[in-house]
Parts: sequence; structure tokens; C-alpha cells
Amino acid sequence: MVGQGGRYDNLLGVFHPQHQSYPGIGFMLNVESLHQALLPTGCLPDRTPPSDWLVVAKTPAAAAATFAYAQRIREGGKQVRVELYLQPDATAERIRDLAQVRTIPHIAWVDEDGTPEIETLN
Repeated sequence: MVGQGGRYDNLLGVFHPQHQSYPGIGFMLNVESLHQALLPTGCLPDRTPPSDWLVVAKTPAAAAATFAYAQRIREGGKQVRVELYLQPDATAERIRDLAQVRTIPHIAWVDEDGTPEIETLN
């Protein structure tokens, strides 16, 4: 089954402090089932194109600024693929290696105040 859903009219009342409820609906898509359904059709690409940017939070406190900077890149007018890297325990060398393996040409190292340090890889 690729998708499921239903009405959840009384669900909010279970969690509301005064037990007020509102009508509601919900649905979900099972991405793995959708992938399996599309695979034999030939509609899926052979491989995922590489991203143009890897946007990295320099510190855990820079995560929000990193999301905002990645969004600014995406809104730049043309279609740009952007990946985020938020794991604080990785070394800069490991992140550069990841970008090289994925053939990502640009890394933006983002500070807490949103200031990026741009690095272009060979």
C-alpha cells in the first residue's frame, strides 16, 4: 500500500486541556512502497544528480542560521541542489571528503550569526 489516511475528528480532544475537538483528516505516503511501485516503470532516474552546495553548521548553535542560509541559496532564482550537514562531531576534513565523494563543488561553513565562509573544491 502506497498511501493511507482517514478522519481523525476526535483526536485533538484527547490532547487538548479542555478536551475541545475539531474535525481533521490525515494521510501518509510510504516512500519505500512508492519507490518499489515506480521502479519497474522506468520513471525514476538511474542516479541522483549531485548537489551544488553543502551547507555546514560550524557549531550546534549555528543550526538555525544554517537552515536559513540554505534557504537563501535555494531562493537564488535558478534550480540549485543544496544539502545540509548538521552533525557537530565531524571534522572539516571528513566533511570535505564527503563533498568530494558526492562531487559537491561548494561548501558554505555557516556561523551562528549566519555569516558563511565559502569554500570551492577542486
